[in-house]
Amino acid sequence: LYHIVVGDEKAENQVLIFASIHAREYITAQLSMRQAGDLLKRWNDNEKYCEVELDELMRDTAVHFVPMINPDIITGVSLFLLFVFLHISQGYVTVVLAHITFCTPYVVLSVLPKLSQMNPNIYEAALDLGATPFQALRKVLIPELKGGMISGFVLSFTMSLDDFAVTFFTRGTVGLDTLSTYIYADARKGGLTPELRPLMTIIFLVVLILLIIINIRQSRFKSKQAVK
Repeated sequence: LYHIVVGDEKAENQVLIFASIHAREYITAQLSMRQAGDLLKRWNDNEKYCEVELDELMRDTAVHFVPMINPDIITGVSLFLLFVFLHISQGYVTVVLAHITFCTPYVVLSVLPKLSQMNPNIYEAALDLGATPFQALRKVLIPELKGGMISGFVLSFTMSLDDFAVTFFTRGTVGLDTLSTYIYADARKGGLTPELRPLMTIIFLVVLILLIIINIRQSRFKSKQAVK
C-alpha cells in the first residue's frame, strides 16, 4: 500500500489516517493529502500546528497518511468475478474469504508501526535464553505487538460489520449477512423489524462506553507520567 509517513517510523506514538470511507475516497483522499501537505509545510516553516510545536511532536510521533485503499464496490466486483472464475459457489465461505481479504490491509497497517518499533534482536535473545519458538512468540512478540493487533482487530471488526458492497456481491442467496445487508434486505420486504432499534441502541452504548473507558485510561496514564 502506498502511504506517506510524516515523522520517525520508529517513534513511540503511531497515528494512522486513511481515506477509505465507503465510496467517498474522491473527497477524503484529497482532504488527507491536503492535511499531510499542510502538516509538512508548517513543520518546514517551524510553525505550530493546532497550537502544538511540531518539532517536539514529531520526535515521539509518526503520522501515516493512506490516501486510498480500493473502494468497496471494486473489491466486491473483483472478488465476485474471482469466485465465478474459480467455480466457487457463493455462500458463507465466500463472504468470510472476502472479508479476510479486504480487512487484511487494515491489520497490516496497524501492526507494521509496532513491528518497526520493536527491537529485532529480542526474539533471538529469547531463543538464546532457552525459550522455545512458541514461548518466544507468546511471551515476547505478542506482548510487543499487542497494541497494534488490538487496533487492527477493532478496525477490521468495525469495517466488516458495516460492510455492504463486498458482502452483497459475494454472499449469493444463502450467505452470511452483515448489519448493512440485513437492514437492506429487511427494508426491501416493506420495513425494518422492531429488533433493529434496540440493536442500534446497544451498539451505540457499547461504543460510547468503550470510548469513555479509553479516554479515562489515557487521562490517568498522562497524569501518572506528569507526576513522574
